[in-house]
Amino acid sequence: MGHFMFFLAVVAACLLWSATFVAAAARTRRTWLRRLLVAVGLVVPPLALLPWVGLTAGLGLMRLETNWFAPTVTAFLAAIVGGLWIALGGLSREASGRIAASAWPIVGLAAMFVMAKAVAFGTLLFIDNAVAAEGRALRVEAAQLMTANLPAPPAAEDDAAPIYLRSLKAIEADAALQAEGSPLREPCTADVASPAVADLLARHAATLELARRAADKPGCRFVRDWSRPSFEMLLPEIQGMRAVGSLLALAARREAADGDAASAIRDIVRVHRVAMHAAAEPTLVSGLVGQAIDTVALQSLASVLPAIGKDDLPLLDEDAFRDFLETPFSYRRHFLGEEAFGLATLADLADDPRGRSTLEVIRRLNQLNDAPSPAFFLDAPTSFLFRCFMLPADVAGYRDVMRRFQGVADSVAGPSSKTFADVERETGEIETMLRDRRVGIFSATIAPALSGVLRSEMRGRAMHGAAAVLVAATRDRLATGSLPES
Repeated sequence: MGHFMFFLAVVAACLLWSATFVAAAARTRRTWLRRLLVAVGLVVPPLALLPWVGLTAGLGLMRLETNWFAPTVTAFLAAIVGGLWIALGGLSREASGRIAASAWPIVGLAAMFVMAKAVAFGTLLFIDNAVAAEGRALRVEAAQLMTANLPAPPAAEDDAAPIYLRSLKAIEADAALQAEGSPLREPCTADVASPAVADLLARHAATLELARRAADKPGCRFVRDWSRPSFEMLLPEIQGMRAVGSLLALAARREAADGDAASAIRDIVRVHRVAMHAAAEPTLVSGLVGQAIDTVALQSLASVLPAIGKDDLPLLDEDAFRDFLETPFSYRRHFLGEEAFGLATLADLADDPRGRSTLEVIRRLNQLNDAPSPAFFLDAPTSFLFRCFMLPADVAGYRDVMRRFQGVADSVAGPSSKTFADVERETGEIETMLRDRRVGIFSATIAPALSGVLRSEMRGRAMHGAAAVLVAATRDRLATGSLPES
C-alpha cells in the first residue's frame, strides 16, 4: 500500500507541475515565453522520471523477481499523457474567448505540487522506517536462531576449549609445522617411519597429551558473542583444530606402525571427537572444518586397520569406536546458523549507517564467488531508495533460498536414505531457479554455496559407510585369516 501511495503522489506531483506552468503560460502575452513555460511544464516531469525508468529497466534485465519497471514506466507515461491533456485543455479557449488555464490559481497549484512532493517523500520515509524496524526485528531473530542452535554450554570441568587453546598456542609457536613439506600438512600420507615424523611427535609430546585430554572432554565452547552474529566474526581456533586433528592422526599411524594398535584406534576416535568439537558451533565454516577433520580420522582408520590383530578385536566393539563409525556429519544446525549470519547482515543493510559497515564484507564475498559486486547500490545516493524498494525482496528471497536448501539437508539427514543423484537433482533445481529468477540483489551474494556443502555431506556419509565395510572386512580377516574376496 505504501508503494502505491508513493507512485500516486509522484504522478500527482508531475501533473500539478504541468498545470502550474500551463496556468502561468496562459497569463503571459509573449509567445516565446508562453511556449517556454509550456515546454518546461511538459518536459521536466518525464525527464525527471527517465533515469528511474532506465534504472528499473536495467534491474528488470537482471531478471530480479521484484521488478519496479512496470509502475515506474506507468508513472512516466502518465506524466506525458496527463501533461499533454492538461496543456491541450488549459490552452484551449472558452466561449468567452478567454484561455481556460488563465483562471487556474498558480499559487494554489504550486502549493499542491509541493504538498504532493512532500507526500511522496514522506511515504518513502514511512517505508524506510518500516524497513529499519524490520531490520531491528531481524537482528533479534538472528540472535535467537543462533543461540537456539548452539549446543548447551558444558560445565567448566567438561569444557575442552581451554585445553585446545593451550595446544593451539604450542602448535602456532612452531613455525616448522606449517612449512612446505611438513608431515602435519599430509597426515594421512606422510611416511610415519621417517625421522621427520619421529622428531615432530617427540617435539610435541606435551601438545599431544593436551590434545588427548581435550578430545576426551564431552563438550567444547569457545567464548564468542553469539547474540550478535556477523560474517565479520573471527573464528581463529577453527582452522587450528585441523592441526590438532592432524597431529593426533600422525600419532595414531605411528603407534600402529610400532605395533600399538590399541593406542592407534583410541587416537583415531579422538580425531573424530576433535572434528565434532570443531563442528559444535552452528556455522558452515565450523561444519566444513569438522568434516575435513573427520575425513582425516576415516582415512587414518583405513591405514591402521591392517595392523589390527585378534587381541585388538574388542577395540572395534567399544562404544566410542562404534559411535565414531556410526556418526556421519549433518549440516542441519549449520544451515540454520548460517541463515542467522545472513539475516544479521541484511538487518545491517536495513539500518543505515550501520548498513554501510557491511559493504566491505559483501565485496569480499563477491571476490570469493568471482562475481560482480552490487555494493554500489549502498555507495550511491540511491541507497535510501534501495532500502525502500529492493531490500524487503532481498530478505524474502534469502529466506526462500535458505529454506529450500534446509529442506534438502533435512531429507539427507532423515530416514529417507536419499541418494547422491537425488541430492544432485534437487540442488540443481534450486540453482537453476536462482539463475533464471534472481530473488534479490544481495541475497544471491550472501547465500553461501550450499550445493557444495550438501555434496560434501553425502561424500562424508559414503565414507562412513565405506569405513563400516572396512571394519567388517577386518573382522572377517581376523575370523578366517584372510580378507573376503568381495
